[in-house]
Amino acid sequence: MNKKFKTLIIAFCLLAFTKINAQIDPSINMDLKKLPQMLERTVVVALMDEDAKEVARLEKHIDKEPNGVKDYREEIRIFNDAIKSGMEKYWKLNAKIEYKNQSEIKDFMKGEEKSKSHDNMVLMLAFLKDHDSDVMTRSDFNIPALFYTRAEESSRNPDYKVYIPNGKIRKKIPYTETDIHIAIIEMVDNIKYMQDNNKVFKYTDFVKAMAKENCSQMDGKTILIDKELLDYKPGEGNAKIKDKYKGDFKIVDHNEITAAFNEKRANTVIMMCVPYGIAKGSMGPLTSSMLLSGKIAVDCATHQILNEHELAGGIFSTSGKIQSLQILARNVLGVSVCDK
Repeated sequence: MNKKFKTLIIAFCLLAFTKINAQIDPSINMDLKKLPQMLERTVVVALMDEDAKEVARLEKHIDKEPNGVKDYREEIRIFNDAIKSGMEKYWKLNAKIEYKNQSEIKDFMKGEEKSKSHDNMVLMLAFLKDHDSDVMTRSDFNIPALFYTRAEESSRNPDYKVYIPNGKIRKKIPYTETDIHIAIIEMVDNIKYMQDNNKVFKYTDFVKAMAKENCSQMDGKTILIDKELLDYKPGEGNAKIKDKYKGDFKIVDHNEITAAFNEKRANTVIMMCVPYGIAKGSMGPLTSSMLLSGKIAVDCATHQILNEHELAGGIFSTSGKIQSLQILARNVLGVSVCDK
């Protein structure tokens, strides 16, 4: 379906006697009294491995997706390299780290459930699915996240989860190294923040708290924007953003963003999309769904979140316009302004 036409359909549904839901569960199962013992455990990190059924499916549709198998294997390589390097550089919680293939984790957790030792945590890639109880309106959308949870507990309700910034939004690259590294950093920072404040903060609440504390640091920063995340046709984004935002910004490719982040470039922030929900509209037999994302600004020098815009704020922006999954000019302006 044409993107603009689909947007018009959902706009129509949402504006006329609608049922609106953000069909992703943001809750976590964190018990702060148990957290010190959790941090003494070994964390077992799940690595992606090939799913033979997925390879067979891609091979079956090779006429439509000639690079499907190649791209799938590249996704696995990128994720595994990024999760390993991210854990080595930025994990500050559990002292001991081990790795297992994702395909082994389910049986591993079943074994831990029966064990009495309870000395492992699991950090794994997971996909938050639409939990709509109505099968007629349930969508196929899902949101990639990292789960951090006790190995003996069900992964359906993890101790902690963080949405992966930009996850599955680009057309060709599901994740970059920086996407995964920032998810790991935010997980560590969020859990430490809960310890310091003796209060549970789910991820979106933590982001909003960071934005409130750090927003003033946005002054004078250059905003880097991944060209593959812009909600404009190629070549249109620069003029559209300049019309709304008068500060410094650059539209670059994801390799430039990775370089800026890794070298801790001064006075530079990265703008990222954080998918967090599925909005739905229905009127009689007419239904439609769309993914929602908030936008965050992450400082390259400190790796801290400095501000957010439209994160977990509902289907409509503060200006009354329907939110976009990707970056618009108003989002660039939004992350530069502190909420009063």
